[in-house]
Amino acid sequence: MSSAAIAKFKASKWSTPAEVEAFVLECGKAEVETILKLLELLTAKGATSDPPLHKRRCTVFSLVVQQALSPDLFVSFVKALKTADSTLRITLAGLIPKVNNVAEHGELPPLLATQDSQLRAIAVQLLTQLGGKTVNQALRNMLKDKGFTARAEAIGILVRISGHHALPVLQEVLAAGRPADCLIALKYLGDPDFMSKEAARAVQCIAPFVNNENEQLSVQAIASYGRLCTEDDYFETIAPLLDSLKVNVVKAAVEPLKRFCSPRVLRALERKLSGGPNAVRFAVLAVLEAIGTNEILTPLVEALGHKQIVVRNRAGEVLSRLSKAGKLDVSRTSV
Repeated sequence: MSSAAIAKFKASKWSTPAEVEAFVLECGKAEVETILKLLELLTAKGATSDPPLHKRRCTVFSLVVQQALSPDLFVSFVKALKTADSTLRITLAGLIPKVNNVAEHGELPPLLATQDSQLRAIAVQLLTQLGGKTVNQALRNMLKDKGFTARAEAIGILVRISGHHALPVLQEVLAAGRPADCLIALKYLGDPDFMSKEAARAVQCIAPFVNNENEQLSVQAIASYGRLCTEDDYFETIAPLLDSLKVNVVKAAVEPLKRFCSPRVLRALERKLSGGPNAVRFAVLAVLEAIGTNEILTPLVEALGHKQIVVRNRAGEVLSRLSKAGKLDVSRTSV
């Protein structure tokens, strides 16, 4: 690309598709140095004074780059994200994966330390999309820094790029004991999309937190444990919490029973339906609806005869929805 073409890039209004197409064709496979000169024009003072024109220039820039993709552009594009305006950042975020340079991935993690919400969001997007060993180790090191603020994002990226292989990282997070971090780690440990291949190990990591004095951690741990555990695991670790004095803990302990439908599960649900309080009874009815087979008719009919009208009404709604969906054979019992 000649200096005349660079001048044209700056001077043109890019008002027609034909003009854009002709310029991109003229540029062909531009040199890295030339592309970086165009980038300098887009980041120069006053470049955004005419927003519609700046947006069109960014579009042209993207088209030129896509004809000359090179990993030598990676570092410059990543560094430009720090000072670029919103429009150019979006353009660069779309181009960076196309000029990926694994050897320079160390440039990405520091972007998470920014207080700029858009830049941090783009960093999360790129780290998740491109992350590998370098990113993994960098993020693990950053989590050891107590002053690092993008902890939730870093943990999420590590899980998304490593899946169940991130389990040791989550163990490290739990061992560090920061409640906010533990809450995030527990959430991911109970996500089947990431941990199904290591379910047994994951529930072992979660188990110590199910009866945590921090109710929020306890509720999350119960939910996470319940998504992965076997029925036997449930009755060994979670079932005792059905008798907790904390209503939110009891409700959380009821929820995982929707995954099972054995006689002892139904007995446990019947007991909590009888014992209440209503918040727990409603949780039981939600679980019965989720199970949605004829086995739940007995406790459901019991709820239909409850002394409190709000419980009877809720049970009636459950019965109506399941019947309309063809999931229950109500002829098997009398209501």
